[in-house]
Amino acid sequence: MPIVYVNSLQELFDLIATGVKLVVDFKAAWCEPCKMMAPLFQRLAQEHADVSFVTVDMDEVPEIAREFSIMSMPTFKLFAKGDAVDEVVGANTYLLETSVRRLAG
Repeated sequence: MPIVYVNSLQELFDLIATGVKLVVDFKAAWCEPCKMMAPLFQRLAQEHADVSFVTVDMDEVPEIAREFSIMSMPTFKLFAKGDAVDEVVGANTYLLETSVRRLAG
């Protein structure tokens, strides 16, 4: 499944409200740890067709960072049935992979 790029706070709210299993990557283009995590995020999106994967560039949509209290990048938030169910902060490949597998479960 392709990764969706979110360009507004309302767009992200709408995706969460659908209730699908969702992994949101909060990142920035200049963030080196974000770049390091990108290949894993891409692979997980390909492996888990039943989960939607979304990317938000914090510099392009700063109101999302405020709304979701993003303090460092990358931050990954996982949602199911419209609720936040998990969060991975930083470039922790093991934790992200484990969290996504649990979500997809």
